[in-house]
Amino acid sequence: MTTSNLAWIHNYWGKARPDETEGASAFRSHPLAWHMLDVAAVAEAILQVRPNLSSRLCNALNLETDSLVPFLTWLTAIHDLGKFARAFQSKVPEFWHEQDAVTAGGDFAVGTHHDADGQSLMNFVCAQGNYIPSIWLTMRKESFQKLTAASFSHHGEPAVAPVFSKNDAKRTFGPGFEDASECLAALASLLLPSVITVTPPRERAINLVTPLIAGLVTSADWLGSSQRWFPYEAPHDDVKSYWLNARVKAAKAVSEAGYRNATISKSSNFSEITGREGEPTPLQSWALSSEIMDGPTLFLLEDVTGAGKTEAAHILVHRLISAGKASGAYWAMPTMATANAMYNRQSAMLENLFDPTGPRPSLALAHGQVVLHQGFRASRTDFGRDERPLGWDVADVTASAACAAFLADDKRLSLLADVGAGTIDQAVLAVLPSRFNTVRLLGLAEKVLVIDEAHAYDPFVDAELKRLLEFHAALGGSAIVLSATLTNKQRASLVSSWQSVLARPQDGPPPQSVTKNEARYPLATTAYRDAVTIDAIQPAQWSSRETPIALVDNAGAILARLKATLDAGGCAAWVRNTVDDVLEAASLAREMGIVPFIFHARFAQTDRQQIEARVMDMFGPNSNRETRQGKLVIATQVIEQSLDLDFDQLASDLAPIDLILQRAGRMRRHAGRVRLNGIGNAMLVLSPRPIADAKANWVRNALPGSAAVYRDHGILWRTARELENRGCIVTPHEVRSLVESVHAGVDCPDELLPSVDRTEGEGKGNADLAQNQLLKLNDGYSPGANWESELKISTRLTTPQTVIRLAKRNKYGVIIPWAEAPMTAKWQEWPLSEVKAGPRVVPLDVLSPASIAGELIPICAKWGRFEREISVCVLEVNGDGVWIGSLESEAKGTVYLGYDASSGLRLAQAPST
Repeated sequence: MTTSNLAWIHNYWGKARPDETEGASAFRSHPLAWHMLDVAAVAEAILQVRPNLSSRLCNALNLETDSLVPFLTWLTAIHDLGKFARAFQSKVPEFWHEQDAVTAGGDFAVGTHHDADGQSLMNFVCAQGNYIPSIWLTMRKESFQKLTAASFSHHGEPAVAPVFSKNDAKRTFGPGFEDASECLAALASLLLPSVITVTPPRERAINLVTPLIAGLVTSADWLGSSQRWFPYEAPHDDVKSYWLNARVKAAKAVSEAGYRNATISKSSNFSEITGREGEPTPLQSWALSSEIMDGPTLFLLEDVTGAGKTEAAHILVHRLISAGKASGAYWAMPTMATANAMYNRQSAMLENLFDPTGPRPSLALAHGQVVLHQGFRASRTDFGRDERPLGWDVADVTASAACAAFLADDKRLSLLADVGAGTIDQAVLAVLPSRFNTVRLLGLAEKVLVIDEAHAYDPFVDAELKRLLEFHAALGGSAIVLSATLTNKQRASLVSSWQSVLARPQDGPPPQSVTKNEARYPLATTAYRDAVTIDAIQPAQWSSRETPIALVDNAGAILARLKATLDAGGCAAWVRNTVDDVLEAASLAREMGIVPFIFHARFAQTDRQQIEARVMDMFGPNSNRETRQGKLVIATQVIEQSLDLDFDQLASDLAPIDLILQRAGRMRRHAGRVRLNGIGNAMLVLSPRPIADAKANWVRNALPGSAAVYRDHGILWRTARELENRGCIVTPHEVRSLVESVHAGVDCPDELLPSVDRTEGEGKGNADLAQNQLLKLNDGYSPGANWESELKISTRLTTPQTVIRLAKRNKYGVIIPWAEAPMTAKWQEWPLSEVKAGPRVVPLDVLSPASIAGELIPICAKWGRFEREISVCVLEVNGDGVWIGSLESEAKGTVYLGYDASSGLRLAQAPST
């Protein structure tokens, strides 16, 4: 390739921060032209190793792969065109070739940003009638500019580009105006083999694909900016040789960073795919034999808790990847605890999903506290600097559940791993105006999206979930929704959302789904663009059971019956609806001679992790008689979902029927265990009797905490009525009728109706609130939304909680974190010392006591910017052996807090002197 002017290579810097951690650099800057080619080469390499992603983009843009890859490579290369502008080049005067000709503060826009400058210049170029046809013959200017805007919008949000006249362009760019034009011509000559002549896609397809292009360019820019793979080099005249070398470096970078085309295993039967022995359940057999159709597909699997829905979904994931409809999966869970549990399950199943002789796949964990998950941190590997072979040793957990450091160290990038487990929050951020949402959307686009515990979400999160499914369907993805207690209304709504975005305008409205009055259960529903199939599933033989229910109206009677089970050698759990209720029950249990294990969310992270691990050891699948007998757990809702726990007897505070069913699934869950005869057979529910003339304070007088958590008291009353009338939960045969009787019912005592109306109004308002902040499918990646850091965007509407860090003093009186970590993980000690609490315990305005401000200065100096806003509570042992500390609140004065590793955080009295 030849060009008349090579100033665009020699006179412009693109990077000027040598990274000494990657070794001494021979050069203090990296030419802009080389950086543009580095990033373009990374995008090309990603597309080559991710054929499913390329296929999605081909379908959206009406292109074949041999045209798509060069076009997107060129589109990525121009991403930093705005760096030819004076505003950018003048940032480092020593590398600014104009510094002698133009003084600082000269006649150019110093406040402009290079992404906006690049798009403005490109729009000006596109206005010249012969430019766009030289790239894409029949593309409309508006469509072409949307595609280029996606490339320039690689800094987390859409670029807002002012309109340039020729004078504006020359003033902003100076000599860079001509040099940028030379660069554009050279890149087109180098990267585009020919003019694209196919019919351009419709405007809707352009809008849909722009976020993916922005995500591709952004992730390519992050990797292409790493000096580990792309060290600074000097400019020279041989552009073609640099490009060829950049492609070699990019292939290495993409592989070592974890972008690999892992090969699906050739497994075909149940044990090979899941790694489990024995016969599959009927639902799992359905997953093995159901037809995999072309196009985006939504599967809804409904079966009782513990019926093997996870394995059924895993089978469908394997089959969808095998059919070329996905390259991996992301498991979206309701909480961090359930995400951790799913990560552990996927770690064990990963070796069955992919071929161990092929490239090693990545398994990522994504949630707000992921840095504290020891297993995931141990799996973080630097593929390029790892001496282990690419195939993994199934005996080596770290190797079999590996995640490249480049992907593991960023929650957004972690969604690009082959398989991920995380919270639903990390997924819905893809359809919220959160900065860099496009990277998340890119990661999810080629995955099977698995939504677990779909019934568990309030109207706010439910609206986010439906929008996420709409984006996923429109981008060609497939999804699996799992639930034990999905209502007919919820199912119909999910199917309708899925099909609504797939219907073409000429098709008319999507077909009416026939799920509204479905009475069968278990059930498998499959939704395509224009069809819905519903298959009744035979229940697994061991899942058919009767659980007697006993309504009990006082806590003492509950504990007396649980104690009888413990004394007979059994184990038990009581699920309470608030932390305060847990602590109250634990105190009462101790008075009765029972020493309970307490499990709730108000523990420091270090203690919560240890408690969760201990509870799993005592009551999980691998527990035995010795670990279980005589043990009682009193917990909040943290044990009701996705934790594979089994208790001989279970008690629960009154809650909506779907949650009662979830909790009941933890009682006598594991088939084959030896059980007590006659003792502890009934599930106990702490509840007032559902009398026909119940007053407004019916539940509030008996269970004030539960009344505050579950605000629709009509649902609670109907739940209590159904449980009392039936006296037994028959699963799975009565699950559907139970759920529908409570959630589709409208009858309840008149004095409870205000709570019903208030909750319904709040639900609609919260759903509208979510809708107002969600991105719209047909808007494309445009500046219209209010883009924010993900830290400032609410993915849920919950009671505000305050994060504090607990501390203590060592023998020298020095403040140290509550948590103690090995020397290799000392940096984790302060995050592991964090605990969250609502405003009743920790006011929102608390600060660290002024008396320790000086001591905290050197400690907080090592924390990140946002961490420095966290208050520190220094705990000291009081005279009676209780740890007590204090914080300062403008509204409430000094707030005293008590803490211990067995009970958690609570309000306390001032320490005795």
